[in-house]
Amino acid sequence: MAMDLPKDPVSLFQLFCPVSLVEEWVGWTNSNVALLLTKELPPKPLASWQQTTVAEVYIWLAILIYIGIHKEKRVSDYWITPKPGELKLVHPVTKWMTYPRFQQLFQFLRISPPSESNTTRSVERTISQVSRWSEHIQAVSSDLFVPGKHIAIDKCVIRFKAGSRKLGPKGIKAWVVAQEGYFVRWKFDIPDSRPRKQGILARTQTNKHRLAKTQAAVLDLILQLPITSYRVFFDDLFTTPQLLRALRDHGVVSTGAARLNGGIDPPFALVKSQDSRGQVQWKIDGPRADDQANPAAWKDNALVLFLNSFLDGSNTQETQRRRSSSTKARAQQEPGLFGTASEMVMQMPSIAVCYNERMNAVDRGDQLRLHLGYKHSVHHDSGQAIAWTFIFDTVLVNTYILQQKKEYNWKSYKEQTSWREAIAVGLIKQFNSDGATRRRFSTGDEFTPFAEHHHVKSTKYSSCVGCQRRQVGVIPTRNSARAPPGEVYQSSSKTRARQTNYRCDKCNVALCTHQDCWYFYHLPICT
Repeated sequence: MAMDLPKDPVSLFQLFCPVSLVEEWVGWTNSNVALLLTKELPPKPLASWQQTTVAEVYIWLAILIYIGIHKEKRVSDYWITPKPGELKLVHPVTKWMTYPRFQQLFQFLRISPPSESNTTRSVERTISQVSRWSEHIQAVSSDLFVPGKHIAIDKCVIRFKAGSRKLGPKGIKAWVVAQEGYFVRWKFDIPDSRPRKQGILARTQTNKHRLAKTQAAVLDLILQLPITSYRVFFDDLFTTPQLLRALRDHGVVSTGAARLNGGIDPPFALVKSQDSRGQVQWKIDGPRADDQANPAAWKDNALVLFLNSFLDGSNTQETQRRRSSSTKARAQQEPGLFGTASEMVMQMPSIAVCYNERMNAVDRGDQLRLHLGYKHSVHHDSGQAIAWTFIFDTVLVNTYILQQKKEYNWKSYKEQTSWREAIAVGLIKQFNSDGATRRRFSTGDEFTPFAEHHHVKSTKYSSCVGCQRRQVGVIPTRNSARAPPGEVYQSSSKTRARQTNYRCDKCNVALCTHQDCWYFYHLPICT
């Protein structure tokens, strides 16, 4: 039975990224930086380092979400304040964190203990850096969502800008089990890595059926799911008769597109070669019987080969299809099939129909992840690339899909942008008072209702921000003129900001006893 969703979006997010886990990150980060600072030549970015906190890390995560939603060419562009005469957007992230601090945390935030990542092999170090968080997210994903009968397995490529001696420029691959875009389980596959340890059952079946490494990964992922009758779909990267038989031994039926060298019978290989010359018309080629791995072929815009352990090519259903716009010989339709129509309802094999409908489960999640994810190059290490461009975005996508599928007690979010904004704003509301590290241009507490702000007396004298024409939640820019208050309030005779020991208890800024200063500063939240 799947768990119920918590009371609000931030609480749901914190199931995947709990405070206890972030506390461990903070401890590992501060300890690691302290060790680096003892070296003879510590890294330059650590010259101004201050110990981080749980609240600051959550604020940093909120900024990371914001960067994924609002696109800029460079990360530094989010902290640019326009000069006089420039028309540039001022991003609100400057209220809570400086650009150097954001980069410090991006480079030195540790999500694994140092003992687990001090290995000689870069591949092992990469996996160890993200393994704890990755396994936690997969466990929570499985607890909150029990997959249905139809699931798909495909690969995702995690982009990483590597040097000549680091992991390849094509990125890091992950094998993913998904349903309708929701990532349930995954495992990483990195070139030149040693074979990862498998469970006893998976290792036994791998030896029994002589599965290659890629096919063994599919079996390993399936065995991690709750035991039930699944129908699995995968592409020709995985499909072999041996894999279909191994899955069938566990009560799992499967369908996969097949390659010519993937165990397809010679007659089907011959038909495939004829198709490239345009000699095969639109039709169904019936399967040749096999006990658990039945081959079949379907001529669409091109001939597609299948291996299937559930249906054969004789089962058909009506489906609407479009006329192909390709001019290649293999895409030419049978004369008179469409006539003058651009689309028609035709009989298709159930294998092809189900495959087209279900196989895109991983692609849907990948598109949601990449559409609003962090798109800037990660230069530090591949562990950071996996953590912040795959695992973190997978959390955001999974939570978005969960709130669409299950009952909850908050506002419905139909757009992923709105959902991500809700999480980012919720994190800032919850941790702004303790986690915001930008002190120079303190913008006050814009999230607490105005009625809860109080004018209190303190022992410290400071310049009144109301006299300086500043307002809560408004970022001062280079062209912000500080005119004398007399030009702002006609009733005021002040010519400069007063020194006062009165301040707002929520915003923690100095505000003199002049009534206009108090209300002018809080005007943006006086609604």
